[in-house]
Amino acid sequence: MECVSTRPGPFAVYALSLSPSVRH
Repeated sequence: MECVSTRPGPFAVYALSLSPSVRH
């Protein structure tokens, strides 16, 4: 996956919501 941090949008929130454990 590309850097979602550089693209603060609905996609970022969607990815974080889908896999919050990965970000932890």
